[in-house]
Amino acid sequence: MNRIRLSLSCRTLLLFAIASLVTLLLIVTACDSSTSPKTGTLSGRVVLVNDTNNATFDTDDYSGIQISLYGLAEVDSVQMRIANQYSHIGVSLDQNIIFKHEGHNPIYETTTSEDGTFVFKDLNQGRYNLVIEKDDWGTVYRYNVDVSEGDNSITKYETSTINMFPANRLGESIDNSFTFKEDHEYFIEGNAVFWSEVQFEGNSYVRMSPNASISLMSSVLCPDNAKYTVFCSLNESNQEVTRWNSIKIYESNVTLSNFVLRYGNNGLEFMTDNCRVENSIFEDLTTAIYSPGKNTGVVNCTFYKITDRCLNINQAQESDEYMYLLHNNVFYKVFIGVRTQGRRVSIKHNYFVECDNSIISFTGDHTIENNSF
Repeated sequence: MNRIRLSLSCRTLLLFAIASLVTLLLIVTACDSSTSPKTGTLSGRVVLVNDTNNATFDTDDYSGIQISLYGLAEVDSVQMRIANQYSHIGVSLDQNIIFKHEGHNPIYETTTSEDGTFVFKDLNQGRYNLVIEKDDWGTVYRYNVDVSEGDNSITKYETSTINMFPANRLGESIDNSFTFKEDHEYFIEGNAVFWSEVQFEGNSYVRMSPNASISLMSSVLCPDNAKYTVFCSLNESNQEVTRWNSIKIYESNVTLSNFVLRYGNNGLEFMTDNCRVENSIFEDLTTAIYSPGKNTGVVNCTFYKITDRCLNINQAQESDEYMYLLHNNVFYKVFIGVRTQGRRVSIKHNYFVECDNSIISFTGDHTIENNSF
């Protein structure tokens, strides 16, 4: 009887040990499954399109184009707080405004094959900014590219392919009407004068040589659905020694919108009357806007790291009419937000934070209300 009981006890213990081992294996397998990173692929195709008269850009070989994936740019915590609390002022801090890839290392890199196709394998899930580069061709950007588990294609954001165009190097005098086209990159290597109508489609880069200026002598068109046009120095990773000068407006009744101006000296200069700029960002400039003309409007703009004046209004003649409107703007880490003289200014619904001087006024009867200092 004792021998039978002992045998049953051993069998019970053996069965218990087996069950415990199975349970442990199931737990380990579940943990491995839940903690292992889920990955995906990202594929696409780049096509080189020669839209110039230069036959040297004609090619059917799309190999060797550099494709890089970067992490999303982080928004300054103060700017994020302002954007969350006051979404109706300043600009929306999207990736196409704040992302700069120069001076940063990509997370993933690859190149295209002869037909222009590319594929990234084993990508961690998440969002990335995609940068496409090739010597003598304009850099192309795609922002907030979503990589989920499994296979992902850039065609979620494109019709079928990404077109890449030759870099445009502009001369000193442009006589005919001109369009800064989407997905194009332009180089201003000296002072450039545009004598006829200019249009900005957005989602393009205009890279300026040191001390170079653009003069717009005729009408300027910024379509309502246009994306952002970025004006910056030739080398954004070393902008302190490559600052450009200014964009001068000589035509009256011009409205500029969706501009990003950074790493320059004087930003915008309104040399005439009845001009307006809206939904634009001015970053790391000496003076953002200089306006000796009358009736200037600055609405829904963001000024960040301006070392001198964000808006310089310089007219000694006084007026009973409101000649300037400064509404719904953000001034952050600037030396002087607004410097006025003479003409009446309406300053409403603006946010001034970490400014050495928010408003300096020498003369003039101004309305200053509903601002945050």
